[in-house]
Amino acid sequence: MKLLLTTALLASLTTSVAYACPTPDADHCDPKKHGKMEPMSSPWQKLHDELKLTPEQEASWKAMQDHNRARMERHHKDMQEAMEQDKNLTAPQRMERRNAMMEHQQQERTEMTTEFKAFYEKLSPEQQKTLNSHSGRHEGMHEGCDPKRLPPIKK
Repeated sequence: MKLLLTTALLASLTTSVAYACPTPDADHCDPKKHGKMEPMSSPWQKLHDELKLTPEQEASWKAMQDHNRARMERHHKDMQEAMEQDKNLTAPQRMERRNAMMEHQQQERTEMTTEFKAFYEKLSPEQQKTLNSHSGRHEGMHEGCDPKRLPPIKK
């Protein structure tokens, strides 16, 4: 469950950060600073180590992580291209493009959920309990972008 929640949070966070950025060159939106959000970063590695996976489970974990990494790389590339294209689009066109991107991201989250469920079913009850205990904990997930540096939300 933690993996599912964290993956969904990760997808929405990267989307939110990219949309919140005023310009592509803004320091707090540098994709290099989001490297800690990579699937096998510290929080993921800790969970991985705690699960004590069998070789079959390890293969499933690696496949899931590889798919997530590829999704994140595509997402960052898409966001960089979108910010560049924004310069040539009208406001309504940008809104339509963002809506299409969000629909695509929802499809990807559905795929991630399916992959996660398949992985979860391969875990022993004790491993599932360990993974469940991580549900809702997000330590280390927001290190790449300091929220204090994001532009304030205007009311």
